[in-house]
Amino acid sequence: MEEFIGEEGSNAKPGPESPPVPTNRPSDSLPDEVIEPKREEHMLFERFMRWWNCRHSGHKQPIEPERHFTFFKIWDAFAQTECPLCYLTRKARNLFLSSLWYESVNDVGLRNRLHRSLGFSPEAAATSQAMGDSLGMSIVYRALSEDVADRLHTHRSVHPAEPCPVAEHVAIMNRNSVTALAAHYVAEDVQALHDKSFAFCLQHIQEMLDALPTPGLQRTLRQIEEKKFRKLREELDTFIAKSDYQNHEPPGPERDAWLRAVRKFHRQEPHAH
Repeated sequence: MEEFIGEEGSNAKPGPESPPVPTNRPSDSLPDEVIEPKREEHMLFERFMRWWNCRHSGHKQPIEPERHFTFFKIWDAFAQTECPLCYLTRKARNLFLSSLWYESVNDVGLRNRLHRSLGFSPEAAATSQAMGDSLGMSIVYRALSEDVADRLHTHRSVHPAEPCPVAEHVAIMNRNSVTALAAHYVAEDVQALHDKSFAFCLQHIQEMLDALPTPGLQRTLRQIEEKKFRKLREELDTFIAKSDYQNHEPPGPERDAWLRAVRKFHRQEPHAH
């Protein structure tokens, strides 16, 4: 969503080419500001429900909702050489943590939440470590260390009382991205973009299937992803065959098939910011 998609770090790998941009794209001068998550989630839910209700008003296919800035963020993410939803999730985490370490280390509300969650999720901790804010992390973990020591001394539980605030935030953003993409998946150009892209990781395939409202749209997604996995299997066969010491064929596009297989089967998590 707009507010949770920050600037990707220098380690991002852009796709070979960006997808064609629809002609009704809004101006690139629109501000990419952080808006309150629940407000954005409410707006997205209303748009999705208008689209969903078309199913019950005599239409054979749901009608695509109006395309807004959120849609074009998702559209651009398909240009990456990874699952576009993983890419957006990582950007959401990076933006949230960048803001946290830059201006919220001493925020009382956030610090209280981190005390209740006893720190960060593994993904948020790894991303924070890669960002390298040694002073900010020292301040946060000093307070957490004192808290845990007091709990142990007084025989209190060291089980987190609530989820990591970063993980909770990112989960909302991921759900919003899946919901928005499902609402627009009825459009043929979106399906074609999916077909030409890296497509989704295994976890996001299931999340998209759960979000799509009609068997026809689910069938389209299944067919595209089936084709991707069969192509991947063929490339892995070629890679294995060329790895034989008696095979002198030069490497081709299958040279990184094993890396793409990992990205295809597993949700991609932290990179350095």
